[in-house]
Parts: sequence; C-alpha cells; structure tokens
Amino acid sequence: MLSDLISRVLSVDNGARPGHGAVLPTTPEASDTSALSLLETWTDSAMTLVDAAFMVLAQGQRSKALAETAPLGPQKFADLVGAANWSVLKPYFERAVAGEWLLVATSHADGRIGRIELRPAERADGRVVFVGFRAGAKERLESSAGSKVVTAEDIPRSIAFFTREGKLVWSNRALRAVLGEEAVQGLDFQDPQTSLARELQPHFHEASLQGPLEVELQYGVDNAPGRWLRFDFVPEDKTGAEQSGLFLFCTDIDTQHMAALALEQSEIHFRSFSENIPEAIAFLDRARHYRYANQAFLELIGKPREEVIGHSVAQVVGTELSEQRRPHFERALAGEFVRLEAHDWINGSQTWREIRYHPYRHKDGSVQGVYVASRSIEAQKMTQGELREEQARIRVLTDNLPAQISYLGPDRRYRYCNNLFLSDNGLTEAEVIGRTPLDVFGPDIDAELQRQLDAVVQGARVQFERRSAPQASEPRWWRVSIVADFDDAGTLKAIADCLARFGETIDPHTAVGYEVAQHHRRDPRVPMVVLATAHPAKFPDAVQKAIGTRPALPARLGDLMDRTERVDGLPNDAAALKQMIDDRMAGTRPRVKVRT
Repeated sequence: MLSDLISRVLSVDNGARPGHGAVLPTTPEASDTSALSLLETWTDSAMTLVDAAFMVLAQGQRSKALAETAPLGPQKFADLVGAANWSVLKPYFERAVAGEWLLVATSHADGRIGRIELRPAERADGRVVFVGFRAGAKERLESSAGSKVVTAEDIPRSIAFFTREGKLVWSNRALRAVLGEEAVQGLDFQDPQTSLARELQPHFHEASLQGPLEVELQYGVDNAPGRWLRFDFVPEDKTGAEQSGLFLFCTDIDTQHMAALALEQSEIHFRSFSENIPEAIAFLDRARHYRYANQAFLELIGKPREEVIGHSVAQVVGTELSEQRRPHFERALAGEFVRLEAHDWINGSQTWREIRYHPYRHKDGSVQGVYVASRSIEAQKMTQGELREEQARIRVLTDNLPAQISYLGPDRRYRYCNNLFLSDNGLTEAEVIGRTPLDVFGPDIDAELQRQLDAVVQGARVQFERRSAPQASEPRWWRVSIVADFDDAGTLKAIADCLARFGETIDPHTAVGYEVAQHHRRDPRVPMVVLATAHPAKFPDAVQKAIGTRPALPARLGDLMDRTERVDGLPNDAAALKQMIDDRMAGTRPRVKVRT
C-alpha cells in the first residue's frame, strides 16, 4: 500500500544503506491519471497530485498500485498515507503549497535511502503540488542541487551524495559536524583540492566501477588530534535506470579503533607472558578449534603451530582423548570452571597433568570460548606414591613394635596410630584419626597431655609415667614419651650441633635420630649410641646448607661418576623379571655393560 511505502520511507535508520531516490522533473500542468502515469514513465517515480487543501486530485498507475485501490471519491492525502506518516509530511506540504520546492531525503526501514519531491505548480483552479516517490534520473539530481534537503539534515548518520563524476550534490548537518564545513565543501572528486578529497578519490572511483566499499583513515579537524573515521561509498540503487551517483556515509570509529588497539596491546602482553611460563595454555573457540597455543603447549604435544591453530581438538590430540575431554569442555562452555587430574598418553608418553578449563566471557556475558591450561604434576604424584609407600613401611614397623605409637599434627589432632594403640584402648581408627585427645580420652587425660605437649613445643624432653585404665580394663601403669617431629630447620640445626660437639658430619636422616637421642637420654652417665643411616655426601646440598661446606665423596667412591654403569633393560612385566632372576642365578644371562 502507498501508506506502507511512506512508512518505510519516513522511518529513520542510523545504520541505513542507500537505496532508491526520487526527484521530479519540471512538468506541465496535469490533473488526470494518464498525465501522471506519463510522468511516472519519465521519472521512474510514483506520482500523486494534491491541491492546496491536501486533497488527492489524481494518481498515476504506480501510485494506484501502491495504494492497491483507486479512491472512490474525494480523498485526503492524509488518508492515503496514514495519520502517523501525515504528521511528519504535513509541514513540508504546507511549505510546498506556499510555493517552496522541497527535496526530502529519507531513510527506509529496509536500509535504503529514498527521496520524496514536492513541487508546487500553478493551475487555473489554484496551486497544486506534484508528489513523486523513489526514482530519479542523474541530470535531475544535478538540477535539484539547489533545492533544500530537509529530512536528511535530521538523520544522525553523516551522509553526502555525489554525481557519478564526483561532484557534491548535497550533504547533511551530521557530516559537516564531523568533517567541518570547509572540508565538506572541498569534497570534489572531479578536481580534488584538499588532502581528504585526494585521499578518498581513488576509493570513490573504485566504488563507482565495482560497487560498495569502505575505507578507514585518521582525520583531524582544525589541527585537532586525528580521529579514526570509516567512509562507506555506496552507489545509488537504480533498478532499470542509469546510476545517478554515489552516497558517502561517514562513521566516527575512533573509540572502537582505540579499543581494538588496546585489545591488541593486551593480547601482545598476554602472549609475551604466556609464551614464557611452563604451563601449557591454549584457547578453543565454541566449535573446539584451536585459536591460540603457547610454546609450552606446542612442545607438550610435539607439533608446530601451523598444525594446531585452526584445527580441531580431535585433529591435534586424537579422537580418543578429544572425546574424553569433551564433557569438561562443554561444562566450561556453559560457564563452569572445571579442574581435573588426568594420566594421559600425549606425544608418546604418559604423564600426570592438572588441567583447568576457564570460560572466556564476552562483555555481554556470553561464553565465546574456553582457555585450557595444564601443568605437569608427575613429581607430585610420584611424591604422593613414595609417601604412601613410606607410610606403608612405617605401619609395618610400628605395628610390630610392642608399644603404643601415635602421631599428632600441629593442630594437635591425631594423624596416625598403630594397631596396638587401637587395641589397648578399645578404639577404631575412625574414632581416633582427625580427632583431639579430648575427643578420644576425655578431659582428665587431655589436660595432662596438653601440658606435656606445651613443654615439648618449648624444646623440653618429655617422659612421664601415669596409671590409667583403658576402656573396659583394669588400671595399668604407663610410661609415656613425647618426641617432637623436627622440620628442616631443626634437622639442619642438629647437623651443625653434631659437628660442633663431636666433630662428626652427619647426613639429614642421621640428624633426626641424633636429635631424638638428645631428647631420650635419661642418664647423662650412660652413653647414647646413634647409628648413621647414610654418608653425608649423599645429601651434599642439605649438609652444605647446615655447615657451610660441601661434603666430599669417600675415597672409595671418588671415581663413582666415571665408572661403568651396568644395566639390563626389561619390559614392565613380572614374568620377565622372574625369568631374568632365574637366568642370572643359573649364570646364563650376562649383564649388559654401557659406558656413560
């Protein structure tokens, strides 16, 4: 309907792209449909004729087609276009009736730029106004350059229109505010005289020949610091008619450009940081393709950057591992921080790694991808395994000693107890581990035990006897010894003390026994024997830290590092180990000698 067309034409869209325009040529008086239809053919416009009271006198065929039905009698133009559109058009119609020729540049809702021309004419029965929508020829644009552009002035988007040869036809207030009056007047691409016109000229001609294009450049007004601007050249859409010119749209993108530069600098800083840390870091987009990987990640998987960036997880680490990790990625993509430990085969070896999935959120809150960071925890796992083995050895030892043994942590809660401790007191491990002496034995025993623990913390040697009754048994006499568990500082102090008092250098393990012996020595007249567990040269760093000098290897081991190393490789198989032992005992399997 015609009202629909007007509605589209009059709606302003800041992101508009140019479209059809309309300029009416000078026309003879006409008051019937056939004359208007002829004008439509000449101008590629939809023509309507209204009188000074804004009543529709006649419509061309195109105008009728837009209205879908011809008026059945006198009809107001306001009824033809609708009340909302008429409220916008009426001031311009009033000026046209007063004799002013108006060219109205407007913006379509579908993103095109259009024009409406209101041209007054005198007839014997009074003044009338020819109204033309949409189409216009090139020469008519040039002749209309002196007409007043109304609506374009109010569009916040910076716009100008040029002939095909590059002559400025019109510009709006927004463009002049951005570039300055003088710069806009100097936008002549036929004979460019300003630096801005010269810089834009080749892009104007390229758009004339090849279609829409955009260019970004930095431009300053009146010696002010240059701002980044984007210029869009878009040829006028002229279906079935010769192109009349090009639209120029100017957008201030300085804020976005500076933000992009800041982001680029931020990424540079991030890369300089991530490329120099041992953690393997990669970024996956929503499709699980790698968009970034640091050097540690590339070394971990043993692939060059070009075989990683842009490739999927399955292509980089294999389908099996990719599917194992998919649930964790999807949880992170849903916004969850995910941490796991995994024992994976990567690049031909199996290692323990801690893996963390960090969602990357856009400023609008949506998750755009996931950062994956991982680090080796192989040493930690080995230490944990060694600790478990050590604890198992300690338990074997303590469970076979005829004494109750327990261990309290710094928080004075039980961390360990042997079987005799549990059986003599009628307790289970669940009733002891993690609890305090007060929880286990009650206030009487706890009060005395706490006093003794305080003394041990102060460096005292504690041993006392007490008569008490374990659960459901007769009272007994107990001798209780409390020994401090020394940290590294205490161990180093013991090494130094032994050297100062006895002239002997001992290793850290022996130092622990030496310190315990000092606390357990009841009678100074009775010698205390401490058996060394290793030569101090086995722990050169710790000993040097304690006494300031590095222990030397004993003479018999002076050439240890130069001796022949005897090794015999075996698969990780118990049967193979058993066979090797049998062969060795039978003398049929020689050692493999390797000089290192």
